[in-house]
Amino acid sequence: RKDVALNAVNFVAIDEKIQPVIVPYYELARRLGLVFSEIRSERLKEVAIRFYGEAATLPLEPIASHLMVGALKTKPSERRGSDVDLLNMVNSLSIAKEKGIIIELSKKEGTLTSHTNVIACDFITEHGKIHLAGTVYAKDIYRLIEFDKYNVDADLSGKNVIIKNFDVPGIIGHVGTILAGDSINIGRVSSGRNPEDKTAMNIFNVEGDWHRGLKANLEAVQHVVRVWMLDLDG
Repeated sequence: RKDVALNAVNFVAIDEKIQPVIVPYYELARRLGLVFSEIRSERLKEVAIRFYGEAATLPLEPIASHLMVGALKTKPSERRGSDVDLLNMVNSLSIAKEKGIIIELSKKEGTLTSHTNVIACDFITEHGKIHLAGTVYAKDIYRLIEFDKYNVDADLSGKNVIIKNFDVPGIIGHVGTILAGDSINIGRVSSGRNPEDKTAMNIFNVEGDWHRGLKANLEAVQHVVRVWMLDLDG
């Protein structure tokens, strides 16, 4: 079965022998979903999930259910009552169905940007698409390798500041200065470039507490197009 449309809940019992293999993909999928939930600004309508390499040999529905746990996580400003506490890997697909979200799964041969074991997702919203892809490097090491048109190699953990900007010199240094001024330590930086529109995506994995005005300060930097601030462990 290469293509699956999930129109109902088909929860699959997992053989104990493959549990150690599939669990890292559960977590990778959940973290990809979390990235989407943190950066989205519109209602989700459809998700197309593609599996490469080892991920394509595993039961797809349970992995998809973990992805939707992350993707359907509500922002604090949107939470009403205890709805957020009811979302879990058993009911996430049925909740998605109730919301009218179409989920399509497919197995792919070959690699994606030289990575073998990959989960790639297209999140279709009311007015556009957000593309994310990630891989498992080793136990508990998860990487974001594609963000829309940009090839990156960013940590899918902790706090991340994502800057989309015009591809001109000095942006990383300027952003680093602002972060340092707030006593925020940069652990790792990953950059991807898009020559077609001369833009870049810079992802800063950081440590420290950011204040409410930090995002506005970063958005005010010349040549910065968009800023996202994610806490994937929060």
